[in-house]
Amino acid sequence: MTMLGLVVAYGTLLLTGAGIAFMLLARAARINVVECACLAWLFGVGTVSLLLWVCGNLLSGILLQYLVTAVCVILGFTGWRAFRRSGARLYVPRPANPFEWILIGVLAAQVAAIFYVSCKHTLGWDGLLVWEIKARYAFLSDGVLPAAYFKGNSGRAFSHPDYPLALPFTQLWIYLWTGQANQFWAKTIFPVFYIVGAGLLALLGRRVTGRRSLGYGLAILAYFVPQVTIAAGSTMVGYADLPLSIFYLATVGYLLCSLIEQPTYAFSVFATCLAFLPWIKHEGAIMWLIAAVAGVAVTLAQRKSWARLPALCPGLLLMLSWRVFLHAKGATRSVDLSTPSLETLRANLGRLGPIYHVLLREITTVNHWGNFWLLSGTAWAYLLWRWRSLPSLVLLGTTLLPIFFYSVIYVFSAWPQYWEHVGNSIPRLLMQVIPVAWLSIGAAFAERTSILSQPHPLVTRRANSSQDR
Repeated sequence: MTMLGLVVAYGTLLLTGAGIAFMLLARAARINVVECACLAWLFGVGTVSLLLWVCGNLLSGILLQYLVTAVCVILGFTGWRAFRRSGARLYVPRPANPFEWILIGVLAAQVAAIFYVSCKHTLGWDGLLVWEIKARYAFLSDGVLPAAYFKGNSGRAFSHPDYPLALPFTQLWIYLWTGQANQFWAKTIFPVFYIVGAGLLALLGRRVTGRRSLGYGLAILAYFVPQVTIAAGSTMVGYADLPLSIFYLATVGYLLCSLIEQPTYAFSVFATCLAFLPWIKHEGAIMWLIAAVAGVAVTLAQRKSWARLPALCPGLLLMLSWRVFLHAKGATRSVDLSTPSLETLRANLGRLGPIYHVLLREITTVNHWGNFWLLSGTAWAYLLWRWRSLPSLVLLGTTLLPIFFYSVIYVFSAWPQYWEHVGNSIPRLLMQVIPVAWLSIGAAFAERTSILSQPHPLVTRRANSSQDR
């Protein structure tokens, strides 16, 4: 029965996400099956966890489980109907030559290794005492986090009751269908996130660089960053940073697609992924802001209708709703940061020097990153040289600005030894931009075939106008 419940849990997650993906991709003439499957997982995780939270304010127990399941089926059926009516057809991309087959084989071996190591390794501190604990509390309370969990109580403050619920409620969904709070099944979602990240990196890398083999290469190289695979906070320990990085990759990647290839569905996929960013982790709010500003910039540069911009609002609505919910529950606030204010900023500006010293020391730690940041720095230097390309600027901004804002946040650290706070958490925060940084590396090394190395049409039009004058 456990395996059957696990199949139903994963099946409903994918069914929900596939329904949403089909509705968004239906405007394309052809739909890549791998792309659709990757998006189905992201949309399914985001939607089912939101449904459990929203519906949990009204129902509990078996009624909650069946209501959410019914909505999942409806969304899946609606998406399938939209796909059938659109006339689009599904296709599976096939490797073009033996070299690409070899790359796919290497990628498959890496995925198998990630699954094996994840099954052998236990959940880490955050994975166990920040995320899984919420799923366990909710499972033991008929699928709803009890109000007492949120209220001020120093005994539960360590688990950060104010953190969003995408990951724990995805684990809760598995618990509800398997009928047991089993951490082994809960941690299986993280290797799946790795697979989805590798798939999206290969697909988006191909679109950004213009070379399919380079897209596969980026997905393979990501495996060799220790912080992603074996270090503290990596895939195998169940932290939220990997899932957040995959959502951010999809957000930025499809924004670039809407700017470069301009398929009809790309901006809609971007807006949908953008909305889920604040639901994964607190830092997702910063990523949401950066990506939303980039979305506005792309809309203005393309001279698209302002009707696009309301698509950026669901994420803001979600953040406000979560804040209202926490306030109504009297939730314990995280004690890691003091309340931001101009006075605190002025008083603690002297921290910036030590903060960046710790940051520099971290990115040069080979045991955590290998040569990743050296490659990234080289790629960023190249993209800066190609300043006339709007896609390059979007990619640079969405990669570097999160690192800048994360560094500034430590100015408000409530830890007496704030540099220990930096050293303890900065590796996981840096991990959140790794997939997008790989796109930068791919774009730089592709050079001649990379679309990012070409002038944006808006810049070309201005240059031609100047010559005419």
